Amino acid sequence: MVAYNLKPRKMMGEMSYGMILCAEDKDGKLSILTTDDKDFESGSSIS
Repeated sequence: MVAYNLKPRKMMGEMSYGMILCAEDKDGKLSILTTDDKDFESGSSIS
């Protein structure tokens, strides 16, 4: 899942226009969050 409605800012010398959201499970395995729901509105909460 990519959050792209963030205010652009410079990070480590490069412009950033979004953020990739990921999560870690109890075993330390990282996963990129995905969804099949394409009906998100701007400002929707992620919990």
